[in-house]
Amino acid sequence: MNDRNMIPCEPKIENVNTPLTMSSREIAEVCNTRHNQVIETIERLFKKGVLRESRKTLRDYFSPNGGRPTKVYDLSKLDTLKVVSGYNETLRGKIIDRWQELENASKRQSLAVDYSDPKLILGVVTHLREESAKKDMVIANLRPKVAAYKHLTRIGGSTCITDAAKALGITPRYLFSYLEKGKWIYRRKVNGRYAPYQDKIQLGYMDCRVISVRNADGFKKIAIEPRLTAKGKARLAEFFSRTSSARRAIQ
Repeated sequence: MNDRNMIPCEPKIENVNTPLTMSSREIAEVCNTRHNQVIETIERLFKKGVLRESRKTLRDYFSPNGGRPTKVYDLSKLDTLKVVSGYNETLRGKIIDRWQELENASKRQSLAVDYSDPKLILGVVTHLREESAKKDMVIANLRPKVAAYKHLTRIGGSTCITDAAKALGITPRYLFSYLEKGKWIYRRKVNGRYAPYQDKIQLGYMDCRVISVRNADGFKKIAIEPRLTAKGKARLAEFFSRTSSARRAIQ
């Protein structure tokens, strides 16, 4: 066969919104035949009404090497397979393989991001703003915890409620009131002194210590002193850092 009549494969870039086609030039290249023979087959099948999807796709192809333009048809997959239906199995297999390549390339292109699309850009910007807002929310939620751990390192170990209030930056009176209302501590009916609730001890927030105190008569007696553990102080520091009403009580 004369090589001068062979047509080099025409590179094609399909838009993702355009139906996928194969040109008559490409059919000629894949099947190693003359382009004019492919055109003759296409036009004969048009006359018989066999090809129905590609009748209005005739266009001029201008070779980069110059010369007169060539008439080219762009065929749908169905029409392409009809054109090569009379070819031998090897050639039909090559066309099917080529179509598979075109379809795979089209799928990859459809997944590509078109940054010239204003709607897409708006969607990306909106997504980034939402992610930024989520990040800011996480940071805002972490700030009280960070403050709590700073207090924890400063006032490590268990301390009495009065000393804990000073370290937390609030009045002892306010802290006693908060702990009593929050059911961390309660007053014993026997002597009116504070004692920790058992559940707060089990949570590791509070502890108690046996101390010696003098009564009104000057005699020493044994008493229970409620104490805040490091974990309990961290929990309170987190709460007071987050709660605006608590911050207003800081003096």
